[in-house]
This record gives sequence, structure tokens and C-alpha cells, in this order.
Amino acid sequence: MGKVLGWQRAEQEGDPKLAVLGKNWITSFLDPYPQLAGKFSTQINRQRVFANNPMTLRNYYNKLQ
Repeated sequence: MGKVLGWQRAEQEGDPKLAVLGKNWITSFLDPYPQLAGKFSTQINRQRVFANNPMTLRNYYNKLQ
């Protein structure tokens, strides 16, 4: 979503540099929209749970072999 918004802004202003997202773009994006921060952090917490699940990790490494 961030990339799409960047491309739209770059097209509107005619500056292709605006389409490039920086390392901390999400922090700058969420600062004016605190209501979105809760939804974003919930998604990150779910990803952390899946990343710490031993069964998920075992399946991932079995597929790599």
C-alpha cells in the first residue's frame, strides 16, 4: 500500500524520487494516523507468533532441505 501511495504522489508531483520508500517510512506514515497504529501492531504481533511457532519453523526448514 505504501508503494502504491508513493507512486501516485510521484506521478502527481512529477518527481520519481517520491516513489522511493525510506527505511522508516512506516513510522512517518503512522504518526499522523494513531488509529492505524493499533491495527498495524496487531498484524506484527500475529507475525511474531507464527515466527515463534516451533511447528511452523520445523516445516519451513524441512521444505528448505
